[in-house]
Amino acid sequence: MAQARNLQPSHSRIVQVPMDAALVADLDAWADKLGRSRSDLIREACRRQVKKLDLDEADRLYRERYEKFPEDPSLAESLGLALGDVLPDEEW
Repeated sequence: MAQARNLQPSHSRIVQVPMDAALVADLDAWADKLGRSRSDLIREACRRQVKKLDLDEADRLYRERYEKFPEDPSLAESLGLALGDVLPDEEW
């Protein structure tokens, strides 16, 4: 998974990405409407996508491990009953 990156300006890199004209026009329109730069919008979109990919990967790993080692229903039931005894006034 990707790690959070707090790059100083001296560590910034310019990345050229080909885009169709309609997408660039949409980005420019939103940048103007929001008072932000096109680059800022692209950076934010990339950050969101990387975060989503990280979360998707964590979810995939969780499911994969759960399938290998599924929860024992009787254990979950007994833990629920034990908690009911320990915390009888809690609403479940």
